[in-house]
Amino acid sequence: MPIHILPFAAIDGLQEYGTTTGHRPALPQLNRLLARLPQRHWLRIGADTPTAPHEFALSHLLETLGGPAREFSAEHPPLSLAALQAHALKLAGSAGQPAGWAFVTPSHLQITTDRIQLTDPAQLQLSPAHSQALLASVQALWEEDGITLHAIAPDRWLAGADWLDGLPTTSLDRAIHRDVRQWMPALGQTGRLQRLQTEIQMLLYHHPVNDARAATGLPAINALWCSGTGRNDHLDALTPGLARLHVEESLRQPALAGHIQAWLNQWQTLDADWLPQLEAALARGEDLQLVLCGERHAVILAAATSPASRWHQLGTRLRQWRPWATARRTDPVTDLLLEL
Repeated sequence: MPIHILPFAAIDGLQEYGTTTGHRPALPQLNRLLARLPQRHWLRIGADTPTAPHEFALSHLLETLGGPAREFSAEHPPLSLAALQAHALKLAGSAGQPAGWAFVTPSHLQITTDRIQLTDPAQLQLSPAHSQALLASVQALWEEDGITLHAIAPDRWLAGADWLDGLPTTSLDRAIHRDVRQWMPALGQTGRLQRLQTEIQMLLYHHPVNDARAATGLPAINALWCSGTGRNDHLDALTPGLARLHVEESLRQPALAGHIQAWLNQWQTLDADWLPQLEAALARGEDLQLVLCGERHAVILAAATSPASRWHQLGTRLRQWRPWATARRTDPVTDLLLEL
């Protein structure tokens, strides 16, 4: 059964936008899918957790596909998405390979008197050559702490070290374009990571790559953002589940930039082009799930699979069908998105 995950299906400011403009998201295909997928399983995460809801949902679903899912907590963090990628690249999971993994993102922090804001790394235009030069310098510095670095893209590396296993870090998608000071206390759980971050800032300050970037008007790479850590157990059992998951990321950039109109436009494109494919699959009798993720929560939408759930679906429709109160009827799409 394919599972489709849509990060940033809802964003902050949506309610204010509707109040100001009087407009609701025009997503007729999503409205039809909500009727076809009446079963709802909520993942209540909250806006103040370091793991973004779509990453939390991905971890939860992989655990569900690999066996009984467990509750996440400080003592039992979500799966390490970095470890999953390292395992897929055959960098993890075998004897002698690091037990812990993290994503490392070359970043730019804008520092003012009252704010430390993380620039979207996608806007930094870091070339492969400059990324490799930075990685070589960082590797030489971090080697004594048992860290091995691997480049998987110019703006993303993998870091492997035993002591990264279970380390709490904050999702990159939680931090972009936001004041990152609220996430910094989590680093206090490991003095080693704090020390490494300080050493990196000193290394980058006079790095030749930043001299070259300054000459072309590009912002300096003055920090490395570590994310994607967590538990690394049972990777062999979980990796096959990745083939059943599809993450649709086209809402990510306008959402992170806070461009609500651009985000709505992209949502309408998905509603016109992508969601009809899901409805067609359901019409053919195929089973699937759609996971909508906001900035606080995620909801797994599934078809009714039992007589009891079909009666529940009918009851829901009857409760919603009130012809005498048509003018007051709420919009199920807007209601759902605002709850995310």
